[in-house]
Amino acid sequence: LDANSGFLKYSNAFTIQWGAFEHIPVGGTVTFPVSFKNECYTVVGNDVNDNNKYNQVHSFRDYTKTTFKVFSQLVSSSSTSSTAWGKYIAVGN
Repeated sequence: LDANSGFLKYSNAFTIQWGAFEHIPVGGTVTFPVSFKNECYTVVGNDVNDNNKYNQVHSFRDYTKTTFKVFSQLVSSSSTSSTAWGKYIAVGN
């Protein structure tokens, strides 16, 4: 297990995965540490900005067994960010 990337897989195929992403183009794809056997149920996450200047809100979409897409918007404006950075947790089986 690692703070930046890892997974727990149970004998019934229930799987929890987590990871970090940096400078992913908005709408870009993140690959899970391991493939889900059947499907990814959900992905949740947060911004990891350390300067409190360019805080982001993320949306995670288009889950597959191996990837998901990240969309992001800057909190301080209505514009989207060109890149996203953060951490996530994904659950599936």
